[in-house]
Amino acid sequence: MPSFAGAVILRKYKKTLLFKNRDMTIQDHHDELFYDIDCFGIKGVNDVTGETGGLAIGVNRNGLAIANTHVRNSNDPSYHMLTEQLLMFTKDAEDGLKMTVEHLQSGRKYQWGNLILADNDSMLGLELAGNDHSIEWSERRVLRTSHHIMLDTEETLRSEGDAYDQSVQRVERGYDLIRQVKTVDDV
Repeated sequence: MPSFAGAVILRKYKKTLLFKNRDMTIQDHHDELFYDIDCFGIKGVNDVTGETGGLAIGVNRNGLAIANTHVRNSNDPSYHMLTEQLLMFTKDAEDGLKMTVEHLQSGRKYQWGNLILADNDSMLGLELAGNDHSIEWSERRVLRTSHHIMLDTEETLRSEGDAYDQSVQRVERGYDLIRQVKTVDDV
């Protein structure tokens, strides 16, 4: 499933914008809203099982916003579950990173994906592959598509077809566009 997610901080407006696009491979899909006292978002769909669970994008009561992108199927739990847990139990991007690292160090694994975590003054791209991860901190903008930029997964992804090259083209085009974002309307 091709996906695209990112965030940009507009300091002039004191706003953080999070965005996500996903091209669903299942027919007749209708996004399902999740909400409770701690957070709200759109439920995720596990690419392996087709089951709905966790969150694909959301925001919590503290202003932490998270979106994710799919990289590669595995039998590990979906990164959508991690996204939901981070929104329910953390307050900002740094706290979300800390909880994720604790999960991975305790032996938890997740399907290959990327999480964009953004709050009022910071954001990060968090790449996941099983129990491995890499982090990109940014003060202005971050973007991910359907591959990893920092984790050494290129060879594995290239061996599975042309999706890697298409994802690289999408992220390059995305960064060209996101550099031009100065206002909310530019997104």
